[in-house]
Formats: sequence, structure tokens, C-alpha cells
Amino acid sequence: MGVRKIGGRFYVYFNWKGNRLQTVTSALNEAEAKRIERSVKTAFNIYRFDHLDPKALEVTMKIFETRGWKLPDDLATPKPEKELTLFQGIKDYLDAAEKNRTERKVFAIDRIVEYFGESTPLENISVLQIRKYRDHRLAHGVTNATVNIEVSTLSGVFRVQVENRVLEFNPCSMISRLPETQRDVYISWDEFQQMLEAAGWLKPIIKILYYTGMRPSEVFDLDWKEVDFSRRMIVLPPTRTKEGKNLNQKILRDKRVPMRREVYELLWAMRHESGDNVITLSGFVFTHKGRTITRGTKRKGWAHIVKMTGLDEVQMRDLRHTFKTNLAFSGVDRTIRNAIVGHATRLPVEDLYIHITDEKLLEAIDSMRFDHRSSIAPVRDFSKVTKK
Repeated sequence: MGVRKIGGRFYVYFNWKGNRLQTVTSALNEAEAKRIERSVKTAFNIYRFDHLDPKALEVTMKIFETRGWKLPDDLATPKPEKELTLFQGIKDYLDAAEKNRTERKVFAIDRIVEYFGESTPLENISVLQIRKYRDHRLAHGVTNATVNIEVSTLSGVFRVQVENRVLEFNPCSMISRLPETQRDVYISWDEFQQMLEAAGWLKPIIKILYYTGMRPSEVFDLDWKEVDFSRRMIVLPPTRTKEGKNLNQKILRDKRVPMRREVYELLWAMRHESGDNVITLSGFVFTHKGRTITRGTKRKGWAHIVKMTGLDEVQMRDLRHTFKTNLAFSGVDRTIRNAIVGHATRLPVEDLYIHITDEKLLEAIDSMRFDHRSSIAPVRDFSKVTKK
């Protein structure tokens, strides 16, 4: 018995009653793969499987599936009274967790339904059909990264049913991720000025993206309750950040985004449009024509900026990438950079237990330079900023 790593994935294998059993796991590391191996081997030796956790159970089901063996009683799944359709599977997936309802995943679900049809029985979607879907999307010019998100979303739909023991197998587990191209786009200071001139109603959002490095979703969904003028911080709870929704994170913290003068004065002016009177205490900071900003509205606004500036290769998320580069060019310490921008993947261990004060974050953001030139020296005390 043992664990083997092949192509970045962990396989477990052992002998049982003269049969050499081997299958891929969803383990994230070798230690987890060994734990799965021990659990599965023990389950086969005692021939009882009702105690297995979801990952070990998934491996067990794959073994029975590939061998064509009849499932033991404690693994046999009763047939649902009604056939489980893709539509119902998606509904269960969306209800299972808030993180499944992000705009990107909802958009992916729309593409999945367009291809398979909402009334398709979920168990009829095979590995081969998913590969054909992937090829279909690639043939239509969709990027590898987008296809990976769509397949990952479909995998989540199956995973919910496997965990609920309605289905026995997740076919997406047999689909390898496509390699993703690392984009290397930097927005110069002059290009940023061109974007502001063409931005229209998106101008304040573009400014905040450029000067904070926040993700577009974090800015579009910004609530006034998250803007702390007294600390000069935007404070986002873990439920509002990509890193906070990653189940592999060891520690969850509020994300603190220090506000440079440009951001502080912009938000202060929006909050105090009538002199000393605060317009609102909560609710979205940004709307369009009095309504919540939809994905279509965002895309249309950004398309106008691209058309007017000719920056065809630039995407909205490149403002975040440019901010990261400007932090590095400005000599900001790596740990402080990570604290400001946040990362969905797990941070280095040494970063997890370092407490960085608000003052350190503000010093870093105030010292930033843009496009290899020194920025205008920011005002350290904004409590007496002129109100419009």
C-alpha cells in the first residue's frame, strides 16, 4: 500500500483479496493522501464504509465504479423519487453555500445550462460529455482560465450531490485543469489618465481600483459600513473577499485596505455631497442610475473605455495587477504587500502570524510611486479635509 504523486495529483494504491486497487484522490498534499489511503484500506479490510469522510468515500466509490463491483449495502444509494436534473443540481449547489453564488460562478452556470440543457439528468453527464463541452468552449475562443472556472463550477454541482449521497461519482474529478497563461499587463500613468477621461460613470470606480488594488467585485459591492474614515481604512469581512472564501485558509481576518488621499477625498466627497450632512450610513457606495450595477452594465462601461482609449488588451483586473507592481517598485515589504492586496491562495506561514498595524499599512500606501515617478506627497491628516 502507498501513495504516489502523478502529474500533480495524488494516487493511493493497496492490495485487497488479490486485487491491486489504485485510484486518484482529491488530496491537496501527501499527508492528506496518506490519511485517505489508511481510511480506505481499513474500510475494505472490515468491509464497512459508512464511517468514511467525503474524500475517502469518493475514492472508495471510484474503486467500485472502475471495477464494476456491486456496491455493499452501506454504500448503495436509494434512487430519488424524481430524476435529478441539472436544474435541480444547480439549485442545490447555489443553496449549499454563499461562495457558490459569486457573479463569476453564476455566469459559468449560464454557459453550462446553455450547452447541456436544464432538464438533462445530472447522472447522464459523463466524463466524455464534459470533455466535449470543454473543447466546444475552447473552439469558440474562450480562454483556458474561463473554461477551468466553468468546469470547476460544474464539479461543485456534482460534489454537493455526492456529499449528500444522491450521486456516487463526480465525473469532473477525471477532468484535468487546462494550463493558464500568465498575463503580463502593466497600465502606465498616461494610460491611466486616458482611462479616466473616457470612464464616464465608471471614473470613481477606476480610481479606487488603481489606488487600492482591490478586486473589481470588492469595489462594485462596497458598502458604506465598510468605509472607516476615522482609521482611513476600507475594512472588508472575510465573507466579502476571495481569500476569506477559500476553505484552505488557516486563519480568517478582516481585509484592511488603506486609503491614499485620492481615495479618501473621493469617498469623503461622495459621502458629504451636501456639506456636513451625511447622505447615507449604509448601502452600496456605487450604483448606476439608482440601480444595482449588473454584470452587463459593467461590461458595457468597460467596453466603452477600451474603445475610446484603444487599450484592447487591457482588462479591468489589470488595474489590480498594476497596483501590485507599483507596490513592488516602491520598495514595499513583501509581507505588507500581501496584507494590503490579499491572496486567495494560502499565504506563507511566516505571514500568518505577523500583526501589521494600521499605521504601517498607511505608511506603505502613502509612500507609493506610480509609473516610476514620485506621486504627489499625500496629506497624513485628513480629518480637516475640505468638504464640498
